[in-house]
Amino acid sequence: MGFATGEKAGPVAAGQAAIDRWFAFDRMQDIVAALAGDGSEFAQATLKTLGEKSPRGMVVTLGLLRLARTASSLEDCLAREYRAALEVFRSDDFREGVRAAVIDKDRNPKWSPPRIEEVTPEMVAPYFAEIGADELVFEQSK
Repeated sequence: MGFATGEKAGPVAAGQAAIDRWFAFDRMQDIVAALAGDGSEFAQATLKTLGEKSPRGMVVTLGLLRLARTASSLEDCLAREYRAALEVFRSDDFREGVRAAVIDKDRNPKWSPPRIEEVTPEMVAPYFAEIGADELVFEQSK
């Protein structure tokens, strides 16, 4: 399609093999373990950044990314992400993130649950559940 730059320089391009290795897993716990096991400054900085994010949000995001690999269309991906976004807006983590960043500005959110290992399939399921009449629907082009 001509959107790729083919860039071969810069920190992301230089670290592409390591990034691919760290993020090859389908579970956040495994990604975190891969980063923790790598002593490089880049891996540790990435691990620190991930440690600041919502564990539930990271698990959901990884799930969406993995499902996108096998999606039959962009519309399917967008509908799935729409469902997840609606659930995000209902979540305690969304309110907590807003509190920490905008209201109190303490930049110290208290995520629920606080650790990736505590995120259960039951917590994640609503982000992927069909939403009936509220589904995002695309008109078929003629």
